[in-house]
Amino acid sequence: MSTEILHSRCIWQHPAWPQLTFDAAALAPALATAAIEGEQLNLESLRSSVAHRLNLADAPGADSSVEGLVQVMQDTLANHGAALDLDRLCRWQSALFPGGTSGITRIAVGRK
Repeated sequence: MSTEILHSRCIWQHPAWPQLTFDAAALAPALATAAIEGEQLNLESLRSSVAHRLNLADAPGADSSVEGLVQVMQDTLANHGAALDLDRLCRWQSALFPGGTSGITRIAVGRK
């Protein structure tokens, strides 16, 4: 994947969409974060939510942002062969931003 995609507003706007290629080593540093749309998620809350969903611990439920991220990760793992279409991307966005905001900025959740 070229660095051009890292500067695109939305991945589906990239000229090569949906046949993208990428350099995993070059992307690794950007993937080692719990930040989504400028919001930094609590890593302990994220770990707790994952452990709870995997029945590995009696962990308390996490906040809705963390739960949404875990739901998206579960979907990607369970349905990795499914098409990454607009409907699926919109459902992921809805899970990640259940309140319809990013910080105090209102966003159009689940729509293109």
